[in-house]
Amino acid sequence: MNNIVIINASGLSEYAMKDMGNGRNSVEFAVEAALKMPATGRAVIIDELCPCLEYLSSFTKKTRAKASASALIQALIELSEGYDNIFYFYADCPLIDTDLAGKMYRNHLKYFSEYTFADGYPVGLTVEIIKTSVLPLVAKLAENDDSVAGRNTVFSLIEKDINSFDIETEISPDDQRLLRLSLFPDTKRNFLQLKAIMKVIKDGNGLQPEQSLSGEVLNAVRKRGEFLRTLPVFIEIETSSSRPQRISYMPEAAASEGEMAVEDFKAVLSKISDFSGDAVISLSVRNEPSSHSSPAALAGAVLDHPDFSLLIETSGIGWTEEQLNLILGLDSSRLTWIVDLDALDRGLYSSLRGDGLDEAYRFASSMVEKSPGNVWLQAVRMKDNETDMEQFYKYWKERTKNVIIQKYDWCCGRLPQRKVTNLSPVKRLPCWHLKREMIVLPDGRVPVCRDDLDNEMVLGNIFSDDIESLWQNGTNYYKQHLNEEYPDLCRNCDEYYTYNY
Repeated sequence: MNNIVIINASGLSEYAMKDMGNGRNSVEFAVEAALKMPATGRAVIIDELCPCLEYLSSFTKKTRAKASASALIQALIELSEGYDNIFYFYADCPLIDTDLAGKMYRNHLKYFSEYTFADGYPVGLTVEIIKTSVLPLVAKLAENDDSVAGRNTVFSLIEKDINSFDIETEISPDDQRLLRLSLFPDTKRNFLQLKAIMKVIKDGNGLQPEQSLSGEVLNAVRKRGEFLRTLPVFIEIETSSSRPQRISYMPEAAASEGEMAVEDFKAVLSKISDFSGDAVISLSVRNEPSSHSSPAALAGAVLDHPDFSLLIETSGIGWTEEQLNLILGLDSSRLTWIVDLDALDRGLYSSLRGDGLDEAYRFASSMVEKSPGNVWLQAVRMKDNETDMEQFYKYWKERTKNVIIQKYDWCCGRLPQRKVTNLSPVKRLPCWHLKREMIVLPDGRVPVCRDDLDNEMVLGNIFSDDIESLWQNGTNYYKQHLNEEYPDLCRNCDEYYTYNY
């Protein structure tokens, strides 16, 4: 059988070339794996004008600008001409399991598969195997698809007409999809996580070295879950202590008067940038960002950091035309709006949120028109508005595809339980919010999470404390969750399995 290996080096981050702790970088490991693929006669790298890869003399290089989905498939067709199958993966995946690739290839042949992939494994551990004869059909599915090609492009295209392909799936013995684990260094966060996993595997640490590489990774992740908490990715900053409505399902937090000064906010952003690299910044926790005296200045400060994205969650009430226009003039590709509405029925809206339906709906409709791809309309689903959910959903779906039905949070038992259905997993998981998020109050205090309403578990103050120390102060709480030991606040929590980013 005559096969080709194609690894994609497009869009690699700076961390792809950083030392993984053993003198080698992720690309070098990926190249080594590529050269071990079975029954292959050629190796090609799709190189996005990346001179740092010039030492890859074992590869034929195909240099091209950033490609769309359709352009990627055309490149695969051109590069694989005369070959039977493609082994395809990204060039920054240092833990590609070549033995597992061999097993997948044998099944690919045995079952006359046209596309073979793995499911349930962490992303970056396995290859995709594509029979070259099906690429013209995939190209048809990619016609007029100008989206930037990504790691999931091939599968996403095949998924459009999945019954037209003979597909073989390699199922992980331990389904780890719920962990959302990425074994490639596209961010500082994933780089640190990857280094930790590779160190655990190298050192052994009570694992089973006789296992395959994929088996060692699966085992390490289950046994050493503490290294999955690396850096915060979602930071909610309460920039104002007020809101224009008294919302029936939202508790009053501990008093924190005033608003965060713009200069203090900028200082916080600088600390986050130095520590985390990329992040999603929200201008509120539960209060209203429009009530800040300069919300546009806050938004601009966030987007001045090229690795930050901005979330503005609002009631839609209190915005001035001047401030709104300033924000709408910012980089919309990194800006998301969520408008909390909760009900279509006027009386129900009033009982849940108080006055303001007309202003809120005018705002929401205007924003959907002005920035259609960036605006989401949200309702918290609970017993009070269950009968209204269908008409709310239909009303906004006629205007936009961006509708969120949010679960109800009873704030660890502080509020009555008003949820309609139980979505919690059968077995409790360590808290996603402890693992990936940080809360900052207007006075700089950092509580352990947004449901620590009385600020009983404060990690420190971001104005005066080192941010790394603040983050590390939350590690013991996360380790308690790993050991299935829960502080009083966490014991009644129903938010641990939800996540934002």
